Amino acid sequence: MKVAKKKRFSASDWLIVGLQEVRQQPPARLTIELLCEKAGRTRGSFYFHFENMKAYFSALGEYWLDEFTLELIRKSEMQPTPTAKLDQLSTLAVHLDPLVDQGMRALGTREEGVRPYCEKVDEARLAYLEKLYRETGKFSDEDAVALATIEYAAMVGYQQIRPNASPKEIFNMYQSFLRLTGRA
Repeated sequence: MKVAKKKRFSASDWLIVGLQEVRQQPPARLTIELLCEKAGRTRGSFYFHFENMKAYFSALGEYWLDEFTLELIRKSEMQPTPTAKLDQLSTLAVHLDPLVDQGMRALGTREEGVRPYCEKVDEARLAYLEKLYRETGKFSDEDAVALATIEYAAMVGYQQIRPNASPKEIFNMYQSFLRLTGRA
């Protein structure tokens, strides 16, 4: 997520800087001043794209939802079968930076513009997992909901207890999860 120096700094560039910072800073430190310092831009550049920090936080939540959830779903949907979609989703998910999710969740506890996006991220991820488990034909609706919930809770929990885990470590733990649940 490195932002290249260029003449015009876009709204997306500001959002990328925000995600870089949210993974490193406590929520209270995420200010216009910090963002401008990290971006090497002026407050005027920030205000060109965002009316205020409330609007920025809302856009940051939307960007996180799109890039860290909906994009993975779109890419997974390109696979031909529900099992292949689950495999693709897992491959993509283990490469997400867990510190971004943790930072956004922390930010959501204090910024009302981010809070709904935390809920939307969780809802979209759970709904997609449930859908794929149902589509495999191996699970009842009730079991698809339970398995999706357990899998997602395990992922979010693992991010909390191993925030600096490498993608390889996360992938290996996920493979253990698949084996222990009979999916592998």
